[in-house]
Amino acid sequence: MICQPIKQFNQFSNLVIEVNELVKNFPFKDNVLQLGLQVKDSNDDSVDQFYESTGRIRRTGGMIVEPQYKFIHPRLKGGHIDQWIQSLSEYRIVRTRLMYMLPRTCYSIHSDPYPRIHLPVVTNSQCLMIFPEDNSIEHMPADGTSFYVDTTKKHTFVNCSEVPRVHLVGVVLPPRPTS
Repeated sequence: MICQPIKQFNQFSNLVIEVNELVKNFPFKDNVLQLGLQVKDSNDDSVDQFYESTGRIRRTGGMIVEPQYKFIHPRLKGGHIDQWIQSLSEYRIVRTRLMYMLPRTCYSIHSDPYPRIHLPVVTNSQCLMIFPEDNSIEHMPADGTSFYVDTTKKHTFVNCSEVPRVHLVGVVLPPRPTS
């Protein structure tokens, strides 16, 4: 299954409030409508840490090494976003970002090195994930359900509506080898 519901977060309404505060207090930079929620340095609570892991993996000056972003941003420690990430401890989640998508926009078709977990925060039935090679179109409702999404398959996301869409998206690393 490409897009599978995995877990309900029972503090979802409080998480939505926290997300709205983040969007209000930390402006997006360089036309990248994302905020990094996990960081490389658990002791650095600077505002700049919200921007370091955002945007495309491949960028001028090198690549983002996703597994390095494994600590919750210190300003979010103990909050509802932190609790949501911890509630998914059976997954190795790194580089979690708040992803904001303007109305009437879409991403290029691409594939990711690792699957993702999505928590839709603000969405509607006109916000769709499309997997063209699998002939699949998925809508994920904003009801507190987290979704495991196989983004290693070619996909895009479209916001065909008149309002912004917001998801929290975390990278799922493979399980650690047991020895």
